[in-house]
Amino acid sequence: MKSFSHFSEDIATRRRTLKQRQAQQAADFKEKSVDAPKRAREEAKRKAAYKAQVRAEVEKEIENES
Repeated sequence: MKSFSHFSEDIATRRRTLKQRQAQQAADFKEKSVDAPKRAREEAKRKAAYKAQVRAEVEKEIENES
């Protein structure tokens, strides 16, 4: 059976762990929120580049068929 002091230590340890986890989750959320517009712009650029590449390949194929 656990003594009261041991039980209190367990609670204190769990509280510290929870506080650290909450701080980490808040930091992760803030990082995601701040970086979201930047990631969206990068994704839009990547999609536009891919679309241009596909269009160029299609136009090349059309020229080759003529």
